[in-house]
Amino acid sequence: MVDSLLSRQLPLVGKLAIRACLLLGLAALAVLPAASRDLAEKKQLARNQFQLAERLRQELNGRPLDERTRRDYQQVTDAYRRVYYVAPTSAKAEPAVIAVAELLAEAGRRFNDPKTLAAAIGQFEFLRREYPGSKYRVDALYTIGQIYKSDLNDTTAADAVFQDFLKHYPRSAHAEGARQALVELRQPAAEKKKEKRESNGDIARPEAARTESARAEAVRPADLREVAGKDAPVRDAAAKAAADAAPATRN
Repeated sequence: MVDSLLSRQLPLVGKLAIRACLLLGLAALAVLPAASRDLAEKKQLARNQFQLAERLRQELNGRPLDERTRRDYQQVTDAYRRVYYVAPTSAKAEPAVIAVAELLAEAGRRFNDPKTLAAAIGQFEFLRREYPGSKYRVDALYTIGQIYKSDLNDTTAADAVFQDFLKHYPRSAHAEGARQALVELRQPAAEKKKEKRESNGDIARPEAARTESARAEAVRPADLREVAGKDAPVRDAAAKAAADAAPATRN
């Protein structure tokens, strides 16, 4: 039927062009269900992989922190990475990305490893870049600032991140924490040291109490000498009386 219509109304070139378009359309219709099935299968694989990664993470968390090895962390992070490698549009992709970031940060602190901490920052940035609408994007930026401030001691980078955070999320639940972090970052070094000593219990007593105690310790030996000096005349008089009485007794 198609050929009969084409033969009546179109020249040869037009017939060939339309026939090609029809064939391509039919081919596309034939392939579409297979593609849909393939995508559905990938998303199911991603869900299964996420469940496996969650179990591995639970097992890791069940061990004492000092018994966890780099290989343990690598095994769990690899399991989560497979989730968004298989199906980056899966509903489990974003939580898998954030889980990798959290595990990298934990491992960086566990092994005091700046490179792993930097990798955690990179993973949080990956989440914000690849999933800009993610519900984790706000927490991710705040955590980047915390890592710079508390783990890497990079005050310049931390200051910039917290400023950026307040610029974009001034009403976030973390806004007050970001403001406090900026105050701490901009404190003079002497004040920071004093606060650290106080928090560690090095300054346990008020200054006045320490001064009074020191004064008491310094005066105590003198008090003892003074008491000894007052008792000396009494002892001397008793000794003299005993000496005077001794000859009389012999006579």
